[in-house]
Amino acid sequence: KRDELRATIDEYQKLSAAGDEKAKKVGRELLKSMGEDTEALGQFAFSIAANGRNEHRDFALANEALDLAEKKTGKNDARLVSIRAVTVFESGKQEDGLALAKKAVELAKDEQQRASYERYVRVMETRLQAKSEAK
Repeated sequence: KRDELRATIDEYQKLSAAGDEKAKKVGRELLKSMGEDTEALGQFAFSIAANGRNEHRDFALANEALDLAEKKTGKNDARLVSIRAVTVFESGKQEDGLALAKKAVELAKDEQQRASYERYVRVMETRLQAKSEAK
């Protein structure tokens, strides 16, 4: 089941990167097939948001996957908050994304998770600083 899901996500990514209209249909089918699997929904959302080489990223689909996952976990799941942070940041709302990344650090369950989310914060702060210096 996981291998099949991974293959379908890969197919979605290829269609999306090519700007193919079929990507939307495949993305919807993926959401349906993931059901309430919060791990899969989070991975799918992250795979969309973090793929900076894809000019056709569907941030609405990534947010929808996160919304579905949060229905089961609530809005204070550190992993999902961190993925939402990346999604929001990459969609252009960089200050909001940074704030969410900082919230993920606060919600982290252990040191390993905290360290990972602190890296997100540092990367986002660096990108924001570079953006402001470029003006």
